[in-house]
Amino acid sequence: SQRFDGYKGAAKLWPRTNSPEAWGVETNFSIDIPPRLLTSVQHLAQNLRTTPFAVILTTWALAVANREEGRNDIVVGVPVDGRVRRELTDLVGLFVTMIPVRLRIDPSSTFEHAITDTSTSFFEDFAHAGLPLESITRQIATERNAGRTPLIDVTCQLQYSDGSRQALGPYPVERVAPRPQEAKFPLSLSIVFESDQGSGAIT
Repeated sequence: SQRFDGYKGAAKLWPRTNSPEAWGVETNFSIDIPPRLLTSVQHLAQNLRTTPFAVILTTWALAVANREEGRNDIVVGVPVDGRVRRELTDLVGLFVTMIPVRLRIDPSSTFEHAITDTSTSFFEDFAHAGLPLESITRQIATERNAGRTPLIDVTCQLQYSDGSRQALGPYPVERVAPRPQEAKFPLSLSIVFESDQGSGAIT
C-alpha cells in the first residue's frame, strides 16, 4: 500500500451522488483504430522499448487528467490474469484480477518520457498482482463515498485477437455481446488489436 501513500482519491470526472445505484447501466461508444494509427502505436512502443499497452495507458491517463484541472495523480484499474500461483494454472474458471496502477503525470514531461514512466509504474504494480484489490483499498486512507469507488475511477485494457473463429473441439464458439448491466466503474477504455486493425469502446 506504500505505492499509494498521499493519494487523494479517485478522480472527480463529473458531479456524482452519494448513491452507487445512481451510476446507471453501461453505455458503449465504439472506437475505430485505422491501420496507420495502429502501426504508429506499435512503432512508438518499439522505439521506446516498451509495449503498445504502455502507449495506450499513457494516452488514457492524460485524457482523464485533462478532465479535472490540476490533476496529475491518476490510478487506473488494469485487468490482468489472476493465475499468479502455479497451482492455479490448470484450474478451470475466470481468474481475472484488477490491479491499480498509479500514474503521476508531469506536465513538463514529453509524451515519450511519460510513456516510459507509465511502463515502469505498470510493471512495479503488476509485481503485486496477487494482492486482492480489496486488501489494498482497505489500507488506503482516502475519503469514502458510497457514490464513487475509493481507489479506481477509470479502467483500461488491451486485448489481442487473430480474428480466427474459436472452437472447443468439434463445437464452434460464437461471440455474443453481453446485455447492458450496471456499470462497475464510471469510465472504462477497452481496446482490441486484430491483425492490422484495431477497435475499442469507451464505457
